[in-house]
Amino acid sequence: MLQALVDRGYDGMTVDHVARLAGVGRATLYRRWPTKTAMVIDALKRSQVAVLEDPDSGDPQADFEVLLRVLYAAIEREHPIIRALEIETHRHPDLGVALQRDFVAQRKDVLIGVLRRAAADGLLRAPSDLELLARVGPALIWEQFALSAEGPWDSDLLRRISDLIFVDRVPSRAGINEHDRAADVGSNDATYSVAHELGSA
Repeated sequence: MLQALVDRGYDGMTVDHVARLAGVGRATLYRRWPTKTAMVIDALKRSQVAVLEDPDSGDPQADFEVLLRVLYAAIEREHPIIRALEIETHRHPDLGVALQRDFVAQRKDVLIGVLRRAAADGLLRAPSDLELLARVGPALIWEQFALSAEGPWDSDLLRRISDLIFVDRVPSRAGINEHDRAADVGSNDATYSVAHELGSA
């Protein structure tokens, strides 16, 4: 059914056309979906376009990057459908409202949840507007496909988005101390070796 949206547009994808594709009568469709918008939203939920699930691994940045990869794969696979929906929401505001309420909001809420954990850990460069940050990744991913449907695409885009939002990773203090101690030991060993050689000369 979503392919009909891509091929014919929202106006051309009539209930009669969908009924013929499905091999059922109009009444059957209307019993299940009261409006064409409801039918599109339900088909979208059943499609391959990703429903995000919070990995909650204990590493908010890693979780955020996992979600970006899921979104990237979904948009790469389904960008003709997403492009068609984007066009139609300008012509049919009710479709845009339904998409935001029943589809986009769930994905944004998952991203905000991950960013909220990151903010609590002091991992964000600008933690004051989590909702805006949650929109940055999907918007930049979509822009890449919208501007060039056939590629080439920036293979490093997801890392760059993550680096834009999160502070630089630094070694733990314990790791730094261990490194310093190892360096000190190596330095002392070298000093002893030189002194020993001089004493033997």
